[in-house]
Parts: sequence; C-alpha cells; structure tokens
Amino acid sequence: MTTYQMAPYLIFIRPKGSAGDVRPLKDVDGRGTRLLDLVSYALAASIGTRSFQLPKKNDVSFNVSGLRVGESAIYYTVSHGSRGIESSIGASDEDEIFDRKTKHVESIEFRNLVLFPKGASYALLLTERIGGRGIAAFNEKLLKDTIQAAVEGSIFSHTALVTAADLDNVPLLLNAVNFEFPSKTDPDGKFMDVSGLDGIFSLRYRFRKARKLSRYVGKDGEKLSASEVFGVLNPALTAAGLNGSGDNLKELGVKAKLNVTLPSGNTRTFTLGVQEGPALVYALEAEQSTSHHTVSTGVQQESVDRPSVEDFLRVAREVVSDVSGSFTIPLNTVSDCYVPAGHEPVVCPPNWKVVWNEPDHTAASSS
Repeated sequence: MTTYQMAPYLIFIRPKGSAGDVRPLKDVDGRGTRLLDLVSYALAASIGTRSFQLPKKNDVSFNVSGLRVGESAIYYTVSHGSRGIESSIGASDEDEIFDRKTKHVESIEFRNLVLFPKGASYALLLTERIGGRGIAAFNEKLLKDTIQAAVEGSIFSHTALVTAADLDNVPLLLNAVNFEFPSKTDPDGKFMDVSGLDGIFSLRYRFRKARKLSRYVGKDGEKLSASEVFGVLNPALTAAGLNGSGDNLKELGVKAKLNVTLPSGNTRTFTLGVQEGPALVYALEAEQSTSHHTVSTGVQQESVDRPSVEDFLRVAREVVSDVSGSFTIPLNTVSDCYVPAGHEPVVCPPNWKVVWNEPDHTAASSS
C-alpha cells in the first residue's frame, strides 16, 4: 500500500557572515523585496525549461508542472519522473494494457504549499512524500541556487522543521512508542521473532506519565541521544541481534511510531526511523479511506487512491497549529492554508533566470 505523507520545512534568508540574523519575509534584501516574490519567480522561471536532474541520478528528472501564487501562500506541483525496467502494466481484471520499456518515464506529481505568515521571519514549506520518494532535495537546490544568485550576499536556508538530531533539544514529551519490524519475507528480518504474526511485529510501550526524550539514559547512567531512542526504549532488542544503535535499526528497516505531546499542547503520532531527514512527518490520509479522487496528470484524467487536495490542506492546518507561536508564526496562519485562485502569470524581472549549479550542494539532504 502506498503511503502519503507531508514533511514540513522552514525556509528563510540571512545575510552572508551572519550568525543568526534572519531577514523578515516582507523585506529580505533591505529594499522591500518579499521572499514570496523570490520563490514565485524561481518557480515561474523554471516552468517550461529543461528537466532538472540531480548529479549521479541521470535516470531521474524533475519538472515544475504547476504554480499558483496568492497574497500569503504559494501552491505548486513538481513532476518527478524516473525510467524503469522493462515490464507489462495492466489490471488484474483486464487484459494487458501497456508494455513498458526501459526508456519510458514514470512520473509522479508532488504537491507543495508555501506559507508566508504576516510579520514572521520564517516561511513554512509543506511538501508531499509518496512512498519512499520525495522532492525535498530538488526544492532546496532549485530555490537555493536561483535565489542566492539573484540576491547578492544572501544565504537561502531550507531545513526540516524537526530532524532526528533536534529531538534531544526540542521539548517533546513522549507518551507511547510502537515499533514496526520488517516483513517476515524480508531477509533482513530473519533475526526477528515474527512467528505467529503476519508481516509486522510490533512492540508497544505506553507510559503512565509522558517523559522527555532527553531524560533517557543507558544502563550505566549516561545520557543517550535521540538517535538511540529505539535501544533506549527496549534494551532487550540486543538479544535479537540489535545493539541499540539507530543506524543498525535503520539498516534493518525498523520504524518507530512516536506518540508525543508538542510544545503547542497538541498530541500527534509521527514515524521515526528508516529514512534520514525530517523526524516529524505527517500522514496524509483521506478522511474516508474508501473514497477515490480524480487527479489531473496534465495528459489525462485518472482515478487514483491518493489523498485529495482538501485532505492535503487539512493536514497543512494541523502542521501550522502545531507550530503556532514558534518561529514567529501566529495562530491565524491556519487560515492561510489554501490553494490560491487562478491569476495572471507571474512576471519575472527581465534579468531573472533559473540557476542549477553543480556539484550538488544538497547531497546531505533527504527527499
């Protein structure tokens, strides 16, 4: 079953050589230029240009396929295409409908919403992840290269709202955790006791009182980092061939669903594990799981099992309500979670161009 998720990022600009001087969204260059304008210029200028490729990934391409700009929000889509293996595609109740060759490109459209709260220094970029694929690295590289080339002396930052490395310092309270191990058909899961369970073996821990992640210590009393939270919660995993390190668990494909209380007071469940990058990733699920939504691919209309735009915006409001009061983001930003109406095309300055520098300076980033 394909999973749909939303990953929140902070985007902002600071001057080169500055230790922490974040420029306000409404004036990022001291001349009244808005970050909303810079982002919309970068996206508008890239529509209709060549496909973008990350270094060493010649079989993967990215195209900005749609853009809508409002007074406080930008909604855009990116088509992520990759070549596949030679195969036949069809439905179980139909005859063969398509023979796929190695040069055929399978494209998936990813939705993105950027919010520019009034009076804030940070904007929120909410981007969709589908299965194991995402476009965070593309977003960062396109915007960073282009904006830094256009605004002299600027540093454009694109950072996950909360990363695994941040968990030690973020005042999260841990209420419960649920471990999910690989399918028993996965050879990497051979050390796990999955007999009697079909596919997933779960260990659930609930606490009478929420605990801060930073309070966990090892057997000798040493403070353990959030990256070792799996081993902290279940030291007995060593008997199954695990030494408690986060890296080892990730190699085995182990996930942990954390139920936490956020500084806002909201209680959420997030998935931590398998993939690098944002630690707090929101599930995108249709409110009625049996519903089907028609999504435009730009070529034809097709019915697919994926959350609707309404579901996407609903989860965006949850993200904003979680971080209201942080990063100078006010509560009324929730009302800015919308798809802007159609408008005249964005008019870029005469000298504006898309920059795509190499080598890839986002190599450490995750999509």
